Amino acid sequence: GIVTNLEKAEPASEKEEDHKAFDIGDALFNRWFLGGVYKGQYPQVLTDILQKYLPVDYEKDMAIVSRPLDWAGINYYSRGLYAWDADRPAFPVRQVKGNLPTNDLGWEIYPKGLTDLLVRVSREYTKLPIYVTENGMSETNDERRVEFYDMHLKAVLDAQAQGADVRGYFAWSLLDNYEWAEGYSSRFGIVHVDYETQKRTPKGSYRAFQGMLHNTR
Repeated sequence: GIVTNLEKAEPASEKEEDHKAFDIGDALFNRWFLGGVYKGQYPQVLTDILQKYLPVDYEKDMAIVSRPLDWAGINYYSRGLYAWDADRPAFPVRQVKGNLPTNDLGWEIYPKGLTDLLVRVSREYTKLPIYVTENGMSETNDERRVEFYDMHLKAVLDAQAQGADVRGYFAWSLLDNYEWAEGYSSRFGIVHVDYETQKRTPKGSYRAFQGMLHNTR
């Protein structure tokens, strides 16, 4: 299988130019990978821009890029809002902030985006079994994390009800850990880690998951 890290791309407004920006942004973040892996083709809106930089006969690689798989993995955290920016001639787009609640990294909390992506991938790209391989929330207020998981697991059920063959869901993450550019300042874990002593302490979100799995919550 393979994991693709996706976002729910949307136009920043109903303006025609923002819809054009969304088309490019969605192609950059989502369709380049989904199209390459599952259809053996890249989105034309990008190949038109990148044509002179692409390797000669790159199309011949697509048979290798799109080899048969057994399952499809999706990582999902938030959405991207795209606006047209004429001051950027190569890729005339920029991401703008939305008005939804955010986690402590400023990422918007958007459960519907997970439903939309799961349904989109299952309808437009592959009938393979789908696994949500990462989904979670950087947050010190663990009650908000419990609510986050409640909403996103409901989003998975909504996608299944619309025909998406979702077989599993993995919370990111089990433990607080070193998170890319954020280092140890960002805590995604459902188990707290004291970095000085390495002591592990289950959080309320851990107990909520435990209750869900045992059908007591």
